[in-house]
Amino acid sequence: MNANPRIYGSTAFMLNLAISAWSGAGMNSPADHVLIRTPDPTFAGRMSPSSSNNTMSLTGGMPTTHQDIAPSVIFIGLYLVTSALCFFRMLTQYRSPTRLLLTYLRLTIFETVRIATFVVRILGAKNYSDTLKGKAQFNETLLIVEQILISIGYIMPASALVKLLGFHGARKEGGDNSGRSLSIIRLLELAITAAIILGIIAGVNANKSLTDSSTAHSVKTERHDDLLHHHYRSACTHRGLLPQPHAAQGHPAAHDALARCHQQSPSHYLPTAPAYMLQIVVPIYRIATTANPPADSNSTGAKVAFYIFQIAVEWLVGASLLAVNAKEWCGIADEAGVYSSYSSEEAHKLAYTSGSY
Repeated sequence: MNANPRIYGSTAFMLNLAISAWSGAGMNSPADHVLIRTPDPTFAGRMSPSSSNNTMSLTGGMPTTHQDIAPSVIFIGLYLVTSALCFFRMLTQYRSPTRLLLTYLRLTIFETVRIATFVVRILGAKNYSDTLKGKAQFNETLLIVEQILISIGYIMPASALVKLLGFHGARKEGGDNSGRSLSIIRLLELAITAAIILGIIAGVNANKSLTDSSTAHSVKTERHDDLLHHHYRSACTHRGLLPQPHAAQGHPAAHDALARCHQQSPSHYLPTAPAYMLQIVVPIYRIATTANPPADSNSTGAKVAFYIFQIAVEWLVGASLLAVNAKEWCGIADEAGVYSSYSSEEAHKLAYTSGSY
């Protein structure tokens, strides 16, 4: 990957966008906390006389049987399909080189985390329903685990994208990064680590925020910082993943090689889709709901937005990364040589030097 100065310009723009969105909302606005009606008798000692609890809005709201069981089952099925595809690619196509295997291991972990997320969400919905009926005590552990998984889950596809970005940038060398490119990749991975830590902290504190307004404000700040890290990663990744077909103009051999690549690999541009979705949809949705929580996080509209703008997008990201042959797209070398869709090594090198892929 060539360290293009435009990467830093794009990064600064996205960071400013995120900061502006946050500042416009106001960190101490009345929307910092919302009132959630909780007739749960186990909360009685911690609630106001009006049976309202001053809390921050939970990501995805409180799971309920009539709202969350059906979509949770649907997404468990979808993630089981993509998990099976991920295992298939790892065992049959990506066993070598090890660096590619480990990259898709991250994606496998994400798929597993999302399956676990919805299993916990179903259990939490049943527990909450039984608690409202006086048949059980509210299980706070289920809530904490679910919020942690939701907070850190969407970071994992970004981690895989960062690694693929590095491989694609070093495709002339068989996917081996060095110099400034390696430094940028490591910086992005550090940002991912920081975001995961912030997500875990926010998830752990989510339970306390149900009864402590100061903790609710702290969780909101942690999620804001987590999203800024995500904007930084996705902005850089977006700049590095975009192919440049216009650069093949004036280079007939490179243009022909690129055309053959498109014929043999119709999904050549597909890896850019996850970059767009991660850069735009999920972060904007998370910033919007963090800065301006819905009046009722358990409303049908709020939950539909959660399932569409975060969960569905996350699944599409994973499916997109599995829909392409990463070895061909990244030109990764293993014991058998460089895997590429170009018909000859000469066309491969010419296409690279022209910047056509």
